[in-house]
Formats: sequence, C-alpha cells, structure tokens
Amino acid sequence: MACLQGLSTEILLHIGKLLNDADLAHLSETNCFLSEMFSETLVTRSLADKPRVVEIPALTWAIDHTKRHLVKRIVSRPRFNPHTASTRSALHDAAVYGDCEIMATLLSAGYDPNLTIGRKQYTALHICAMNGQTQAAKLLLDNGALIGAKDVTHKTAFFLAIESSKMLLSQARVAIAGKADMTKLIRDIDHRVVKTVRVLAENGAQHEVSAPNILHVTALYSAVCSCIAPNSGPDMTVGTEVIRFLVANGALPAPNNGQTAGNPGRTPLQAAAANRTANRNALSYFLDIGSNPNFKDQFGSNLLTEATAGELDTFPIVELLLRRGAIIDGNFDFWPIFDALDLPDEEVVDRLITLLLVHGADFGSIAGKCFTVAASHGMLGVMKSIFTSNAATDINISINLWDMPEDEIKTPLQFGLSLERQDMLEFLVANGVTMTQGERVLVEKVLGREIN
Repeated sequence: MACLQGLSTEILLHIGKLLNDADLAHLSETNCFLSEMFSETLVTRSLADKPRVVEIPALTWAIDHTKRHLVKRIVSRPRFNPHTASTRSALHDAAVYGDCEIMATLLSAGYDPNLTIGRKQYTALHICAMNGQTQAAKLLLDNGALIGAKDVTHKTAFFLAIESSKMLLSQARVAIAGKADMTKLIRDIDHRVVKTVRVLAENGAQHEVSAPNILHVTALYSAVCSCIAPNSGPDMTVGTEVIRFLVANGALPAPNNGQTAGNPGRTPLQAAAANRTANRNALSYFLDIGSNPNFKDQFGSNLLTEATAGELDTFPIVELLLRRGAIIDGNFDFWPIFDALDLPDEEVVDRLITLLLVHGADFGSIAGKCFTVAASHGMLGVMKSIFTSNAATDINISINLWDMPEDEIKTPLQFGLSLERQDMLEFLVANGVTMTQGERVLVEKVLGREIN
C-alpha cells in the first residue's frame, strides 16, 4: 500500500479503473485507497466508476471529513442500503462528531436511531452521550431514540454522559497538545457534560438522577468516581459541576438508609472521602451543603476510614475531614494507616500520622507493628512520631510483619542494619534498644564508633 503514496489523483484514479472489484474492495477496507490518499474529487469519480464497491468507504470518508453534500449523494443512490454490515455504523460514526446535518441526512435515509453495534452494544445516543454531543443527542431523541436503551454493561446514555469527563479530557489533551489554558479547558468540559446530562434528564431520564440502576449504582456515586484531577493541583478537578447539577435535582450524597450506593452500603459521600485528590472538591461541596463529617454506614464504616485506605494523596482528604469536624473515636479503624505505611513517600506518611495524633488518635495495640513497618521502609520520622506518642511502643518488638509462615521474624534493629541507616540506628541505640553481641558489632561498624 505504501507504493501508492505520493501518486497524483489522476494516476490513482487510473489504477482504480484497472483493478477488479475484489482488489478495489480490499484497498477500500484497509482505508488506504480512499481515506488517506484520495481527494474528494477522486471519491466522487470513483463512485461513478465503481459505485457498489466504493460507496461504503466513501461514506466513512465523507463523514470523517464533514463532506455533507457527499453524504447526501451517497445515501440518495437508488440501491443504497443502510442496513448492511458495512453501512450500518454510519450513524454512530457521525454521532462521534455530533454533526447534526449529517445525522439528519442518515436518519432520513432510513438509519435506525436505536440500532446497537459493537462489542458493547452502543446506540448512537450512547455515542453522543460519551462524547458530549448535546445537540446531536437531542436530534436522536426527537427522532425516536430510546432514552432508556442500555449497553452490554446495563448503562444508559444518562450514565455514560455522567462518566464522560475522562474521555473528553483525553480527547481535548490530544487536540491541544498541552497548549491551552487548563482552567478554561476544565470549565468547558464541565459545562459540556452538564449540558448533555441536562438534555437527557429533560427528555425522559429525570428518574435516573436519584434512582440506582440495575447494578445498584446511583448517578451521583458514578459522578464522584468519575472525577479527574489533571496535573494542575487539587482545585483543578474535572467533573464537579455535574455533581452539583445532580444534587440540585434531588440526588443525595448520603441517603438516610445508607444503602443507595455503588456497592451495597457505600454512599456517594463515602466515595468522595476516598483517598483521591480528584474527590476533594466533591467532598468539600458535600460538607458545605450539610453532609455529616462523622457519617457512618450500616457497617460502622466512617469517612476517615475511607480516607485512609493507602494512597499517596490521602493526607488532604483526612485534613479536610478533621478540619470540618470529623471525630476520631474508639471505632476508628487504624489498619488503613498500617497499610498507608507501605507508601513510598515518607513525608506524606509522617504528616498523616502526625495529623491524626494531634487530633487524638491512639494507635494502641497496633503501634508496635506500625513502628516495625516504618522501620522496614527506613521511615525514621514516622518511627519517631509513633514512638514518642505511644509510651507502650516496644522498641525491641520482634514480629512477623505479614503473618506468613515463610517470613522471617525481625526487629526494628535488624531492619536498620539491613538498610545500613546510621540515623535510624542512632535513634534506636539512644532509646535503649537491646542487641546481641553480633548485632552490637554490626551496629558499631555502621556507626563507625563504639557503643557504651
């Protein structure tokens, strides 16, 4: 196929005339013959010479290149059939671009607005919803598209529109190649998503604003989980405006029974408290409108537990909750903090633990294990925070960290030796760590001095 590149239109046209139908069909299917190398003139001439073979890729080419008059010409041909395996996806192709004129032409030519195609069984309305094509979605609805049509995952166009922020941001980034104002870009995407969601709600999807779908997922829960924080700081979040729209139209961050959620018992409020920078704006908004920072679901899980599930950006969420009145009580689950100690950023972990201690946290029975995990990662600052805050912390604790039979039982001192950390060993020695004669020799070697 590469040999055809660079040839003039007239030469390519001559080659096309010499090929038999099978060869021309093969070239057409590979998208080399028309989509990449042929001008509109060649497409038009080829339709006259090889109409039955060329009209299929020509239609795709015309849609991709916004050649509305050519689309009209192709679908107006006497023997054109919109229901063949090769032509049936044209309406979906046009829906990606949201070209209402082309879509109207296709609908007039007999295209079914409720046809499903592909592995995920999308309708053209689904495609419009995912791509933020509001006017095109309205056109389809006005022409009989079913608002409640579901894809293979049981999602309607309304839910796909709710989740469209990520796709739209990805498309925009490719288009602008990082040269646009990110603040404006995010504002535009949010506006586009809300506009599409509003049109769908006004045309029969209003009940989906607050009612869970067949998978027990609410639109608000889905919207929270679809928030995206580009690399521009936590206040630059895509997806928050649709959250505001849903709440304004009756969606609840934490239903009274605590059961309407993405997973049984998990509410949008809990999803917002989950440890993702992208969710901080959503959580702040929920708290602003009166959500309880000490909310607990029917299993006793609270927002602090959600916020400390072991991610690098957990600190801002925990800080926000504590600043808004979240109370650390005896039911607080500190095992997520233990998991957080596995994070690679010592500064983040140390800030998190210090913040919790300042607000009254007591590590209690897991202090020793947390202390040893911190030692295994060489997190001296975290070790000091735990040790000074909990008098019961045993500096000589000897445990199997992961409770696996094949794992070796180790002490903080042994981790300090394996890491050859002078500062860690100095801290342990200064606080009375006990050691065998062999360990003493190794410690003195690392420290470069004798131990009294």
